[in-house]
Amino acid sequence: MKSPAAASEASVIRQLRQGEYEITTCTLEDGDLPLNQDVLCLLDLDGPFFESISSTDFEALQNLIKRLMSGSAGVLWATPLCQMGCRQPDYASVIGFARTMRSELSLDFATCEVENWDTDAPLLVHVLDSFLRRKGAYDEDDIFKPDFEYAIRKSEVNVGRYYPFTLYDELMTTGTTGRASLDIKTPGRISTLGWEQRELEPLRSCEVELEVHATGLNFRDVLVAMNIVELSVRRFGLEAAGIVTRVGSEVADIKVGDRVVCLKKQAFATKIVVEELACAVIPDYLSFDEAACMIFAFATAIQSLVNVGRLEKGQMLEAKIYATVGNEEKVEFLIDNFGVPRSNIFNSRDESFAKDLMSQTGNKGVDLVLNSFSGELVYATWIYRSPSGSR
Repeated sequence: MKSPAAASEASVIRQLRQGEYEITTCTLEDGDLPLNQDVLCLLDLDGPFFESISSTDFEALQNLIKRLMSGSAGVLWATPLCQMGCRQPDYASVIGFARTMRSELSLDFATCEVENWDTDAPLLVHVLDSFLRRKGAYDEDDIFKPDFEYAIRKSEVNVGRYYPFTLYDELMTTGTTGRASLDIKTPGRISTLGWEQRELEPLRSCEVELEVHATGLNFRDVLVAMNIVELSVRRFGLEAAGIVTRVGSEVADIKVGDRVVCLKKQAFATKIVVEELACAVIPDYLSFDEAACMIFAFATAIQSLVNVGRLEKGQMLEAKIYATVGNEEKVEFLIDNFGVPRSNIFNSRDESFAKDLMSQTGNKGVDLVLNSFSGELVYATWIYRSPSGSR
């Protein structure tokens, strides 16, 4: 009685003979392969070859590769499904190995995943026929052909393809009255970020509708996507810039066609509706990209320094700034762009900044602390805050 592997091998050989192929069978250890003859490899019939490969088999595989490279031959390696409809991922090693051989050695190393060795044997022979005709069948400039990865599933031969499309057209196929918004299917897995169709909220009299051209990416968005920060209602984006497409009846200072920047929860969208009070017209010298990533920083500074820190205009004119940074590039930026003295810039990576700042201020400390530290560094900031200061 034949083993399942032997029976499957016999089924493939039978199909090859029906196709009038001239067949030479050999084992991996055979070193006398006919020169310039392509190889159909069935090693994975006995199990995943690469899973526990011995030193003897590895050396034999190396000799096979050298033999193929000495001529113009290639190999089609048949293996169970390990990408489409994968049930046995142990076989997937050959996919990476084949890609490496093609990339680094320019070897024609193709793979064909097979769902059922017996019933799919005719399709495997069909794939082999396509592989054998690879030379001269395509234009020299067509670098993406021939195909080197096949998968036989549900009695069909599948090959990988990239299909170009326009994101906006793809998102708006259900109509122009809605919008596409960024969301994540599985928080914590960045690869599941995607666009979803959602209804655009109705325009109220005090609001404007904006076609978004750029959205500012805040570190908070990253934390939400990674599920480090959990929100009752998950939203991405807090600031955006674009062109006004509609205005409410009571909107006074903004008109259709204006370039504006705004604060808006769920700003990662193709269209948003936002109150006029949360918008500002963008000066001509600013691009959408520049405008979209600055308003939240300014709003944070105003909230922190004015509303919480209670700094007033006269105080701000006299304020002396001390800063912490993480590298020399940021040191140079503060010096060149804002005139902050080098002696007022400290290291943000450890607690040394507290001692340095107290020394620089004559042990008086500072009136207001604005930072985004966490852990022990937060407590270190309290050390140099003056008794009447804020944080």
